[in-house]
Amino acid sequence: MLPEAFADNAAFALFYALGVIAASCTIAFLANLILGQVLNLLVKRHESPLRSIEIRIIGALRLPAALVIILIGTRLALTSLSQASTRSLGFISNLDQLGHTAWLVAVAALVCYAISRLIRAIMRWYSARVPHDTRTALNTAIWPILIRISSIFVFALGTLVVLDILGIPITPLLAGLGIGGLAVALAISPTIASFIAGTYVVAEGNISEGDYVEIDAERAGFVTSIGWRSTVLRSRFNNMIVVPNNLITESIVTNYTTPTPAITGIVECGVSYDSDLKKVEQVSLEVARQVVEESDDANKEFEPLFRFFEFADSNINFRIIFQGADRVAMFAIQHEIIMRLHARFNEEGIEINYPVRKLTTVLPDEDLPSPLKEAGELDSQAESVPAASTTDDC
Repeated sequence: MLPEAFADNAAFALFYALGVIAASCTIAFLANLILGQVLNLLVKRHESPLRSIEIRIIGALRLPAALVIILIGTRLALTSLSQASTRSLGFISNLDQLGHTAWLVAVAALVCYAISRLIRAIMRWYSARVPHDTRTALNTAIWPILIRISSIFVFALGTLVVLDILGIPITPLLAGLGIGGLAVALAISPTIASFIAGTYVVAEGNISEGDYVEIDAERAGFVTSIGWRSTVLRSRFNNMIVVPNNLITESIVTNYTTPTPAITGIVECGVSYDSDLKKVEQVSLEVARQVVEESDDANKEFEPLFRFFEFADSNINFRIIFQGADRVAMFAIQHEIIMRLHARFNEEGIEINYPVRKLTTVLPDEDLPSPLKEAGELDSQAESVPAASTTDDC
């Protein structure tokens, strides 16, 4: 407090107050310097500084500690000036109540600032403890948002406390904020729904950037970004598709990239009923194995499979099953198998029929038209007539 010798002299009182402020600033500087040296020493000795809770806490409280010292010094200086008995400094006494109010506001702001930095430091320390190879969407996407929200929450709570200390009623304010918040929530309910759905999408981690997903027949593509309101897909036609996150959470989504990017492909074809089915199986497997062995896009750990599955109208249909390294590779391998299988069937004399119809008659020969009888165009056996309008695809 102000010494009695300085109470009657305005100049001495002012110099004393300025000296207190200068001393507090000097102490704050020295304290900040000491904490900085301690922090550097801990960083050098620790193998992973970001994973040290001591380093995080000291780093967070270093600046608030210096500000506290300066704030205390300023308060002491103003208090000492208010104790001066000279008329020239009488206005200081009149501003004492205002200084007290400013002191409360400054203390509340500084406490909120310190708590905010401390919470953020602890949350970042927790996030840094998780290894990079096991990080989830909670650590990479949601955690930074929670860190920002924690600071907003702390300062909002501090503001309400200060208003209550100053005698300003906060109940009407809270009621007004509640009504206003309800009106805003109703107005932007679709956006809020998408935001909450985006939290689910990011937290669950079933969809990541770079995955190929299919939401329905019209919405499929590679995930380019996952936001809090929508997810952006790049279709196979290189178009951008913006899908609201609430649609993703309410739909059945197929992810072709997880759990592994390898995807199973199928080549369907059919051979004539007169074909040797064992030879068809042997030739098809030889072609499939050769393509898989020569291709860098194939999953070589997966052995190609061959299965007959249908007695169709014109052919006995079969499937060749294989795996590509990813979705794009699957189409390339499918293309190569179809080309080589067609060429190999031509070499081996294996026929892939066009759709045919088998016509039979129960009319006796004497009832047949005479031109047909004379030409011998019909007999007791069936005649196959090619259909010109349809074909079977391999």
